[in-house]
Amino acid sequence: MNAQSPQSSFALSASCRTTDGRALLAALRHAGEEHGLQMSGDAQALDCDTGYGRMAAQGGDTRLDLHLNAADEGMLQVMRDMVLHFLQHHAGDLPIKDLSWSDDATRAVGVHPRNFHLLEVAEARRVSRDYIRIRLTGTGLAPLAETGLHFRLCLPGPGRVPVWPVVGADARTVWPEGADRLHTPAYTIIALDTEAGWLEFDVYTHGNGPTCHWAEGLVAGTEDRRTIGLTGPGGGWLAPTADLIMAGDETALPAMVRSLDAAAYGDAPLILLELADPDAADSLPARHIDRFTLLLRSRGERAAAALEEAAAARGPGTHIWFAGEMSDAQRLRKLVRTDWAVPRAQHYIAGYWTRSPADT
Repeated sequence: MNAQSPQSSFALSASCRTTDGRALLAALRHAGEEHGLQMSGDAQALDCDTGYGRMAAQGGDTRLDLHLNAADEGMLQVMRDMVLHFLQHHAGDLPIKDLSWSDDATRAVGVHPRNFHLLEVAEARRVSRDYIRIRLTGTGLAPLAETGLHFRLCLPGPGRVPVWPVVGADARTVWPEGADRLHTPAYTIIALDTEAGWLEFDVYTHGNGPTCHWAEGLVAGTEDRRTIGLTGPGGGWLAPTADLIMAGDETALPAMVRSLDAAAYGDAPLILLELADPDAADSLPARHIDRFTLLLRSRGERAAAALEEAAAARGPGTHIWFAGEMSDAQRLRKLVRTDWAVPRAQHYIAGYWTRSPADT
C-alpha cells in the first residue's frame, strides 16, 4: 500500500487516439485495480491517488486523455512508466495511436530518468549472522523520504562496464538488455538522511543470488562494483491501521522493522516472522524484540500458513501484510483476493524472492 501522495507541484498530460476510448479507460482502471490502486469515477472518467501523485483520465469515443500530478519530476516519471506499462499490457486489441505528452517539445531523450540515482558505496558491514548493512551516498535523495518503503537496486553484472537506464523517444524508461541487463531487486530503506546524502539498507545473505555475492564481496574487500544505480521511491508504504497482521521470512524483516519504527501501532499488530533456526534471532533489533512471534523452519513452521490461520481467526477488517517467497505470495494473494474478498486497500502481499530447486 502507498501513503497518500505528497502535495503536487509538477504536472503532465497526454492524449492518444483509439477505436474506443471508454474501453481503453476501462482497461486502465482494471490494470490499476490489479496493482492495488483505488480508482474512483465512472465509465467516462477515473481518478486515483497512486501514492506517487494523482492520476486522472477521461475516455471518449475515439480518444483517451491522461493527467498526472506529482511533487517532483522523478515521481512523474514513475507514474508515466506505470501508465505506459498498464496500457501496453492491458489494452488488448485496442490500438493506441499518436500518443503525445505535454513535455514532448522539451523532454530530453537519452538521459537518465529523473527517478534514477547513481550512488557510491560508502560502507558495508555485517550487523548480524544473516545480514549485511550497506550505506550508499549521493545527491537528490529527498523524494525517497516522501513515499514508499522500497527502492530498486540497479546492479551491473560482474566485470561489466555499466549501462544505465535512459529515457527513450516514447518517454518511457529504456533498460539495458542482454549481457548489459541490470539486476534490479527491491530493498527496504532502513535509514535515510537526505541532508547528509546517504541511505542504508540490509541484505539478507542467504547464500544465493547476485546481490548476496556483491554484498559479501564488499565486506571482504574483493568487490570493485562500488558505483551502483538506484530507482525510487518504490511502493509498499505503511499499513494505515493497528488492526494488522504482518507475516514473512527473513527478507521481510527490514520492512517490518521500518514499519514498527515509523508507525505508532501500539500493541495491536501481530508480527509473524519466519526464521531458519533459533540463532537467527540475533538479527532482531532489541527495541522491537518483544513484538515478534517467531516461527522456525527448523521446527517446520511457516509464515504463510501462520498468516492464514491468524487472519481467519481475526475476521473482517484486519489489514493483511505478507512478504516472502514468490509462490507463497501468489497463493496467498489468490486466497485473500478471491476466496476471502479482502479489499485491495486492506492488504499488501509481495514476493521478495523465488525458490529454486536448490532451496527445496
